[in-house]
Amino acid sequence: MYALFSDHYIIDLPPHHTFPIQKYRLVREQLLAEGTLSPEELLEPTLAAPTDVRLVHTEDYWEQLTSGTLPASVAQRMGLAWSEALVRRSRASVQGTLTAARIAIGDRIAVNLGGGTHQDAKSIFKASP
Repeated sequence: MYALFSDHYIIDLPPHHTFPIQKYRLVREQLLAEGTLSPEELLEPTLAAPTDVRLVHTEDYWEQLTSGTLPASVAQRMGLAWSEALVRRSRASVQGTLTAARIAIGDRIAVNLGGGTHQDAKSIFKASP
């Protein structure tokens, strides 16, 4: 089994923020402590390439996300303040999912220990063909 994890998954949030960001680190630590996962099975993803992100997100969203110019309404729906760390966290999480899927396709068990932070934000996704 392989698990993808990056320290980029953890970002600073204000005290008492409702999103439990430390859960990613805690899951990794628990899996290692109980022996479910060995250190050799823990892989660190790179950051997702912009071209991969733009396969599912609009060009406008990508540009606004990476430049810190998201409209207040989109940022508010995310519930997380924009920062370069948030962009890195998002890209690492996406790449963790992509890498875990590619490993799983190759007949291995793989998981990404960091999930996304999407909420209902229809305007940021490309329409299905």
